[in-house]
Amino acid sequence: MKRFLFLLLLVFLPAAVVAQPLPVVLEGQEGEVTSAPICTFLVNRSNQTIMGVVYTAPQTVPSGQTLRRSQNFRLESHEKKQICATGPFYEGRRLELVIRTLIPLFTCRTTLDREIFLDAEEGEGGIKKLSAACN
Repeated sequence: MKRFLFLLLLVFLPAAVVAQPLPVVLEGQEGEVTSAPICTFLVNRSNQTIMGVVYTAPQTVPSGQTLRRSQNFRLESHEKKQICATGPFYEGRRLELVIRTLIPLFTCRTTLDREIFLDAEEGEGGIKKLSAACN
C-alpha cells in the first residue's frame, strides 16, 4: 500500500508542479517587450516640416548599461509615415514622442493604438507652436 501511495505521489507531483502558473508580463506593464511590432502612423497636419524622435523606455542590459531605442522622423507638410516598435514600452504601451529643432520643443508619452497627429499653430508674434495629439 505504501508503494502504491508513493507511486501515486510520483505521478501527480510533477503534474502539480507543471500546473503552477508561470510569471507573465502584463499587457501595458513598464518595460514590456512584444514579440511582434506595434505600428501606427505619424501624420503632419501642418504646412511646415516637423522633425522629431520617438523613444522607447530605458532598458538595462546584462552588461549593466542602460539603453533606449530611438527612431528619428522628418515629415514634410501633410506627409504621413509609419512607425513601429516592440518596446520596451512605458506603462500602458507608451512611447516618448519629442518634436524638436535644435532643442526639444514638445514632448509627451503616447500609445500606438491610433494615428498620431502633429500640428503647428500660429502663436504670438508669428511664432509657431508645435504639438502632437498624444493619447
